[in-house]
Amino acid sequence: MRLLRAFGTQKNDDQWVVNEVHEWAATCLMDRSVSAVVTTNFDDCIEKALCNAQANTYLLTGNPHIDGVEITNRTQKSSGKLILIVNGPEACRFAQTLLPQLGKSVSLLFKLHGSCYVPETCIDTRLQRQQGLPSYAIDILDTLLVRSVFFVACFSGSDLNDNTDYLRMVHNKRDVRLVWLQTDFDKIERGLRGLCDSLQTDSHASEGLCLLHGSMRGAQINWDEEPSDFTEVIVDWCKGLGSHWCKLTVLDLIALCGGTESQSSALETLGFSSSKR
Repeated sequence: MRLLRAFGTQKNDDQWVVNEVHEWAATCLMDRSVSAVVTTNFDDCIEKALCNAQANTYLLTGNPHIDGVEITNRTQKSSGKLILIVNGPEACRFAQTLLPQLGKSVSLLFKLHGSCYVPETCIDTRLQRQQGLPSYAIDILDTLLVRSVFFVACFSGSDLNDNTDYLRMVHNKRDVRLVWLQTDFDKIERGLRGLCDSLQTDSHASEGLCLLHGSMRGAQINWDEEPSDFTEVIVDWCKGLGSHWCKLTVLDLIALCGGTESQSSALETLGFSSSKR
């Protein structure tokens, strides 16, 4: 979990790296055109965009005594809709009690995989995607999928490659209504292709998947470029690793690349009695 701290929003020339998509998502939450924004990203860019726009936001703690008082106070003191940031198991469980108010007095920024600023809430691993989401996240996601029209943007669908139903879209196929913005039809992830095969895609269907070609406004990220201090953050993190963390990191990398069996002798050299998880 400590590694995730390196993935906090970085600064470039003393400016937070917040783009037009983050600002658009923040605006949608503020002007009540959406009842919820769901993100699988760890970063805090949407939170920064909300902060820059002076939105009425509150990060749920999951403690009903604290959250109840704060929500009441913030709702009474501001005319703008209260945007609740939902992040982690405790916050998700409390947020479930607020779902009847969704789209009325409150809206949600749902951090499905947790946040970099609370590393213990981050749950995204390849094994986890194969197994599915935890129950506390499923309950909220199911409600949103059934009650809302989902507009999917800036999301490749690669999270679905190991498990087509990872985001519960197949499970809720009788009710789900998805509008998916795809930038390049020649580079569709296999998880998205699997979703297309599983859901109704007829143009006259009242539910299912509508796949659109297009892109969001604003400059695209060049993944070959790193934020100025990213490398330094990683190096500093590595310097603090002990032998046990190093072993776990190496083992996870080997497992991720599918080389656990072939690297059995190397793993035994590192001190593992078995090459299997």
